[in-house]
Amino acid sequence: MATGSILISPLTLIMVEMGASRAQGAELSTRQILTAVRRAITKPVVLAPAAGILLSLSDVSLDALAHACLALIGSAAAGVALFLTGAILSAQSFRLDWRIVAATAASDVVRPLLAIAVIHFIPIAPDPAKTAILLAAVPSGFFGILFAVNYRLDSATAGSMVIASTGFSVVTLAIAIAMLFPG
Repeated sequence: MATGSILISPLTLIMVEMGASRAQGAELSTRQILTAVRRAITKPVVLAPAAGILLSLSDVSLDALAHACLALIGSAAAGVALFLTGAILSAQSFRLDWRIVAATAASDVVRPLLAIAVIHFIPIAPDPAKTAILLAAVPSGFFGILFAVNYRLDSATAGSMVIASTGFSVVTLAIAIAMLFPG
């Protein structure tokens, strides 16, 4: 989750910001690219996880009140994310085209296979390796929908991809679990 928050989300936001700049003009200048990078990395969805990681790594302990507040927010975040995703998806119709199929295959099949390949090249203990592969097999998340809605992009495609990825993950996660934890 942390890796996605500090790598994937900023890169996605940079591409979306550059796309918005490109829509206004023909060619992207260095200034437009730097502006897109600045806008992307200063968004709360990027800054908050980065700050959390830094606090965690610095071994700073919070007082009881701050800890209680953050724990409350943290416990509600998953439910709120699911509710918001459901609200957005319920307003869209599902469509299946080659882009959705390709994105679903990349998400549910290629990503776990890449995790397996990385684990073969980088020596990792068996339990963390199994966890990494299993996490790579988890279906696509909701951030793509939120970014698409926020930037007025094709949120129906992002939503359809989340639905397809979640549905297909019934098969791919079952296979991953059976292979990783036989018996």
